[in-house]
Amino acid sequence: MHLVPPAVVAVAREGAFGLSLEDHALRVDGERVPLGKIVDASALVARLDEDDLEGGLIAVPPGLFRPHQPDRDRREWARLVNDGLAEVLSEHGGRLRGMAFLPIEDPALAAELADGLDESWAGVTFGTVLGGRKLHWPEYEELWQVLERRRLPVLLHPGHPADPRLDEFYLTNLLGYPFKTTLAAANLVFGGVLDRYPGLDILLSHGGAAVAALVGRWDRGVATRRPGVPQLPRAPLDYVRRFYVDTVTHSPAYVDFLVVTLGSDRLVLGSDWPFPMGTDSAQDAIDHLSEDLLTAIRSTNPRRILDRRGP
Repeated sequence: MHLVPPAVVAVAREGAFGLSLEDHALRVDGERVPLGKIVDASALVARLDEDDLEGGLIAVPPGLFRPHQPDRDRREWARLVNDGLAEVLSEHGGRLRGMAFLPIEDPALAAELADGLDESWAGVTFGTVLGGRKLHWPEYEELWQVLERRRLPVLLHPGHPADPRLDEFYLTNLLGYPFKTTLAAANLVFGGVLDRYPGLDILLSHGGAAVAALVGRWDRGVATRRPGVPQLPRAPLDYVRRFYVDTVTHSPAYVDFLVVTLGSDRLVLGSDWPFPMGTDSAQDAIDHLSEDLLTAIRSTNPRRILDRRGP
């Protein structure tokens, strides 16, 4: 579930950080973030009530990730976003837990900010636009160390794919976002991050994108020693089963496939609220499941993540 902190809207009114407001939307580095419910935490709580949920994990939308912002702004921008989000969430009696934003395109700053988070945060979130870097490169080792040591789960959310071929047919969202997530997950698997950090918890958005659908091909690439494919200590499927994925698939059949491929203990309820590509209710694509599976997805699995994090 996503929120834009009112503090961000306030600085946009002043034109700070290059932001502006126009036509009921926030303009951020050329991207348009529609406003409305996304700035209304009470509307989010109402959705939780409609879905009969005790609480929810909240993150800012990817439009606020700003991977191409000036270097001088990164620290102050992250502080504004996280302080603003924390202020909103503190007003709702613990029902809303926040995933702190990290500027992933600056590995050292991301590690520093992660290590400075207090225990009120449920975890962290960041995107997939890395300034030309890859998540398995050495400059990210400090970040993975901090996240594992601090037991901070990661919500990996795709950023905007800069590919003009996706401009038609809404393919930036329909195809580009899943591609970015799948590529990031592949780098974590083949780059050995999941092997080096067995205590790292990573949640992939949008049903894990194409990861579950492609992992058989990844296994085959390792088994047949294809050029450039590293010989991992374990099969790619074993590492892929380390990921958590949400249920925002819009396909009951694909949810069933995720249960078979990843295991029922790796799915958690998702919504992508309040975006049109999100779900209409908590039961979207999962209403056909058994009561035991619904309990696991709606309660047991997310609680396991939060219990590892601690109070």
